[in-house]
This record gives sequence, structure tokens and C-alpha cells, in this order.
Amino acid sequence: MSTLLACAFPVSIAELSADDKPTKLKACRAIAQATCTNENDTSYLRGVCAAGLHKPLIANVVEQPDSDHCRWACLAIFYLARDAENRRLLGEAGAVKALVDALNACLSVSCDTLVEPVVMALVNLTCCDVDNSVVVVRQGGVAALLGVIRSGRGKQLCSSSALALSNIANSSEQNRHAVRDVGCTVPVVALLVVAAKINDLELMRNICSLIKVLSRDADAKYEMVAAGAIEALSSTMVRRDAKTGIVELARQTRMVLEPPPEEIEPAATNIQPALQPGLPSAKGMLPPVRTSSKQSSSSSSPPPSSSAAAAAAVSFNAGSNVGTPPSSRGGLFTSIRNFFRNTPQHANPMCDAATAEQSADDDEMSNPFKPSEEEQTEEDELENAIKLSLADAEAAKEAAKEREVEEAKEMERAVKESLEEKENWDAVRNTTNVHEKLPEMMTQADVTSLVFGGLLSTSA
Repeated sequence: MSTLLACAFPVSIAELSADDKPTKLKACRAIAQATCTNENDTSYLRGVCAAGLHKPLIANVVEQPDSDHCRWACLAIFYLARDAENRRLLGEAGAVKALVDALNACLSVSCDTLVEPVVMALVNLTCCDVDNSVVVVRQGGVAALLGVIRSGRGKQLCSSSALALSNIANSSEQNRHAVRDVGCTVPVVALLVVAAKINDLELMRNICSLIKVLSRDADAKYEMVAAGAIEALSSTMVRRDAKTGIVELARQTRMVLEPPPEEIEPAATNIQPALQPGLPSAKGMLPPVRTSSKQSSSSSSPPPSSSAAAAAAVSFNAGSNVGTPPSSRGGLFTSIRNFFRNTPQHANPMCDAATAEQSADDDEMSNPFKPSEEEQTEEDELENAIKLSLADAEAAKEAAKEREVEEAKEMERAVKESLEEKENWDAVRNTTNVHEKLPEMMTQADVTSLVFGGLLSTSA
């Protein structure tokens, strides 16, 4: 059966495992193109893994984590991981460990074009999968994802990292404690402030989802409140230029952190199905494609979702343990998909001799994530804003700690004063009791002497 399935794919295992790097690169690119084109065909995606093509893809990530081979292999893994069965097979084959190692390697060289596909592959692999989430925690992937947020590498990467952390924290209580223990509460609040400031709905949705999951832990909730989460959400709710969806997200998240008693009952019926506390939204499963400021302003209305996406959203929000990520049409990788569709199609890209001469085109194709100058400027501003917000959140946390210490000292001082006052009153009370008991302590001889002494003095 695997032989029949392999005939339907543009590459073979031998081509993906070839020693010749150009051949291997074209094979990785071809399988990424094929999975992108058939992203909504579950049988095709499962057939890729059934044919064993996922194993050489993982090998490319392991062997060359900072190369174009890794980028295209991660794109293919991203699409393959849209299916729950494929997520299990990829996890058993070591894809999660390979991606975490690749993420650490990419962060060390500060290459965003390599970090982005790795993070997005981890988003789908950790969706509704406890085993893959445990591997991410065990391999140190939580700290790496938090490092992406701390560094402010652009709203796309920050949004994807927040969604991955939300998936991991939502998988089990142990994983939620692991996410909290790496110190993500303050950076998350800082990113919340930035998301509200730049008025980005997708980033706000993923951040609020992570906050709702972390708020199940009392210590994490206290840390986020101390870092100024409630103040940030309250200020967002009263902003006139804030989008309606952002205001609603801020209101729901503030209710989770500090629920007003008079609003608990009516608010329970107004929660949108895609924004339940602790569950990442169906649309947020696949972060949006990186767009310039002009494109984002011209396309403010959300794209129509497909029936498959709607079904996936219903099943996911119903609380099922195994959910199918929704379609990414109109969202992530739209530019890549358009690029693929505008490229001349061949029956077998590996056998096309003309592609070997297009070195300039290969350079352009190998870097589909390269941002424009406007995007780079926007990302630099976002990075600075995140760093400033992070510093403010740290300062707020330190101020809260100082206030707590002062309150403890004040309480200790009051207790000491109360004890001293009590001791003084006890001393006075004991002295009074002695004087009151003096007549009772006199013996009969003392009384007789007093009586006769008084009589003798009277007669004299």
C-alpha cells in the first residue's frame, strides 16, 4: 500500500535522504508544496506519513537545523500536523525533539526566517496532544518559546509562541505548572499591553487564551495581577479606538482574573463559543500571515471560514480531546500558497532539468519569509515596545513585592505594639488584684491584734 501511495507524491524517500544537498533541498520544497496544496485533504496528508515520508523530513531538521532544508521540512511538518493521527506519528518519530533543538539553534543565530516555521510547526504538534506537549516541556522548549516573546521578534512570532504555550499549558496541570515556573507571567502581561496598544486582534486573542489557562493556578494569577494585567485590561476596555473584538476579549479576561460579583451571571451567557476561557480559538490555531501595514489596513474584515473550519471550531470548543486544526485559508501561509500557485507546475519537479539553472529564483524561493522594509520597521518598533512594556511589568511586580514587604512589616509592628499593651494591662491588673486580696490574706491573729490594739488606744 505504501508503494501505491508513494506514486502519488512528487518525491520519494530516496530523494529526501539524498547526499546531494541541491537534490535534497528540491525534494523538501516539493513535499512542502504538495502538502500546502492538499492541506484540506486529510487522506492525502495521512498518506504522506503512511508512505514514511515524514521520517526523512525529520532527519533534515535534525541534520541541518539552520538551513533552508530545515525551513521547507518544517513547512511540510506544519501541514502534516494538521491531522491528529499524523501528530501522533510525528511525535513518535521524534519530530518534537528535533523542532525544539532546531528552535534553540535558530535563536542562537538570531534568524527569524528559520524561527518562524519551527514555532508554527510546534503550534500544530502541541494542539490537543498531551504527549507532544510533555516532550516540549522535557526538552526545554517552553523556555525557548518564552525567549521568542522576550526578544520581541515581531508580532507573528510572538503570537505563534503565545499560542504554542497556551496549547502546552492547556494539555495538563503538570505542563501548566511547567509553563508558569519558567517565569512567563510578567512577559505575557507585557505582551498583553503591546497587543492592546497596537490594536492587533489575533495577538490579543492568543495572549488572552494563555492568560486564561495560566489563571487556573492561584500563584500565576497573583503574579499576573501584580504585574498590572487588570489595569492593562481595564484601560483597553475604555479605549475608543479599540476594536470590538479586543474590548470583548479584555472584558472576558478581566473577569477571569478578578470577576465582579454583579457581572458573573449575565456574562456567562455572553461568552463567544470561540473564546471560552482556557481554550485557544479555532482561528487562533493557525496564526495569520505576516502582512505589511498597508495590506493589514486594507483587509480589516476577517475572511470567510470554510465549512471544515466551522466544524473544527465546534468540535474544538466542545471540549473534545482530539480536535482538527481549522483550515488556514485566508490566514497563515497565504503568501506561500499564492507563491506556489503562481509557480509553473511540473509533473515531477525532481526530473525538470530547467529548474537546475534558476539559481536566482531558488534564492528567492528559499526565503519566502523575508520581510519588507516597512515590515522590518514595524517589527523593530514592536520589539522596542515589548521591551519597554516588559520593563514596566517587571517594575510593577517589584513594586508589588515591596508593598507586600512593607505591609508585612507594618502588621508585625502592630502585633508587637498590641502585645506590649497587653503586657502593661496585665501588670496593672495583677497589682490591683493583690491590693484587693490583702484583707483575705490576713490571719485571725492579725485581726485580733488589730481589734485589741484599737480598744487599748480608745481607752487610753
